[in-house]
Amino acid sequence: MSCGPKPRYAKRCTLSLVYMSAMSRRIASLKEMLRAFLRAELDSPTEAGRLKRTLSRLSAPEETILGESADTEALYTVFEEYRGREALFDGLNLRELDWYWTDLTLQDLNSRTFTCRNHFEQKYDTRRPAEVASIWNLAHEPNGVMDKVSNGQGLEPPILIGCPDMSRFVILEGHNRLISYLRVPTEVHFPIPAIVGLSKHVSQWCQW
Repeated sequence: MSCGPKPRYAKRCTLSLVYMSAMSRRIASLKEMLRAFLRAELDSPTEAGRLKRTLSRLSAPEETILGESADTEALYTVFEEYRGREALFDGLNLRELDWYWTDLTLQDLNSRTFTCRNHFEQKYDTRRPAEVASIWNLAHEPNGVMDKVSNGQGLEPPILIGCPDMSRFVILEGHNRLISYLRVPTEVHFPIPAIVGLSKHVSQWCQW
């Protein structure tokens, strides 16, 4: 997917001690991020087949790649083969980000979390997940992920990108999960765990 020209209004990272003190974060790793991403894809009815074919092509059993003893480089190889070696996440270098676990409240999703530019902004004229959730609810949009949320099924943590002060997040993977949480917020046990990649350079990413 090509980002196209970057909008002039894209927000840059600034330092906000208010946000830094308000959100907790615990050190994570690239390995944890890759495992969460690949596990979520294996749970997807639309993507699982393609990922399984990738694993088969690499002679990589699911248990070896997704288990606790998984090797970071092996995971990254699977990730590259699955996503395609060029334009991974529209050129975002995952190795240059500092990875953390954090907990997202409903307020965090409503006030500081945004979708990627492509698709959502183009289709719905908004990047706010809560507004997309409202549009889907009004259209009675069927959604298997929302059904899992309503049934209390645990889902993989979403993956977000943010500034070091955590004042703004853009969803890297997990749009459907986060929008589904916002469609039925009373059935969600907030806060929800998430993995975030932080860097002062994220504002240069075309999806920011």
